[in-house]
Amino acid sequence: MTIEQFAEKHRLKTKRDDDGTTIIPGRRGHIYEYDVDEGLLGVCLMLKSARAYGYAKRRLHGVTTVQDGDFEGCFAFDPTQTMSGAKQALREAGIRSKRVPTVAQAESLKRARERSPIGKGKP
Repeated sequence: MTIEQFAEKHRLKTKRDDDGTTIIPGRRGHIYEYDVDEGLLGVCLMLKSARAYGYAKRRLHGVTTVQDGDFEGCFAFDPTQTMSGAKQALREAGIRSKRVPTVAQAESLKRARERSPIGKGKP
């Protein structure tokens, strides 16, 4: 599974990193393609304290440690086999999925936009 397929499945935004790779950014880390041939993804955690990193590392189940430091580390997981590992990686990296409005919410937003004076040329 590629990172684009993973992002589409979980309704996530992707962006290009400084080195040109596609990542899924989060508040405390990001998800990237670790091994394209085997379909593995990696999660890189960058936390503010050793204690927070230790707790996050213990909560990650079904992942393999690739790099381990004091405040940050990288872990590899297979998103097709370990769904709990993928969800835990998203949670620990602080990545949130895009919200999808219901039909009623979409209609309500449409009516609100039509009534709004902004964008209609009115001051």
